[in-house]
Amino acid sequence: RHACELLSRDDTQELVDRLRERQATLVNEVIGDLVPMGLLHRVLQNLLRDGIPIRDLTQIIEALGDHAGKTKDPGMLTELTRKALVRTITERSLDSEENIWSIVLAPSLEYELCNSLGSGPDGESLNMAPDQMLALGRELVEGWKTAVGNGHDQTVFLCDRRLRPHLASLLSRQLPQLPVVAYDELVPGTKVESAVTITLEAEEMAPVGA
Repeated sequence: RHACELLSRDDTQELVDRLRERQATLVNEVIGDLVPMGLLHRVLQNLLRDGIPIRDLTQIIEALGDHAGKTKDPGMLTELTRKALVRTITERSLDSEENIWSIVLAPSLEYELCNSLGSGPDGESLNMAPDQMLALGRELVEGWKTAVGNGHDQTVFLCDRRLRPHLASLLSRQLPQLPVVAYDELVPGTKVESAVTITLEAEEMAPVGA
């Protein structure tokens, strides 16, 4: 649960040094100018914060090598790296019967949230008023309680990939035990069941400033 806080820069260096012994070409091509050690450390911390193991360091570094030439933003690189770890994410989301039980947004709500995305000086953000964010957070917490009460302890929150980082940030304090997963982060053909569908009243979704 606290692995992201325990992983130090020295730990990251040690992991890279071990991998270099087996895959020197990959490490030497990617780690350094293309992906500084500090950036790799941040991405690994983000993955651990999301509950994703970092044992497959080869795949993580390969994904960073593919995308770090376009951006050095650790948040964006984390999202891109997650796409390379779909099998790991899927396997961690399966229950004992090989199903994934999910909390999902009502289509109309997900559409409204996607439309509320806007660009700002700090990158993309959800253009929602604080009370709207609180209302959504409350609904998600109640939805999770309902799912657990119905016996679905291993529930995940599934959403559009554009919303995933923002909703994960929203839940990071309120409900850190609920994994937030994008639809395209699951292996195609995986059986997904809906445990709870989240809705909001129209007045709760009124545009900012309305």
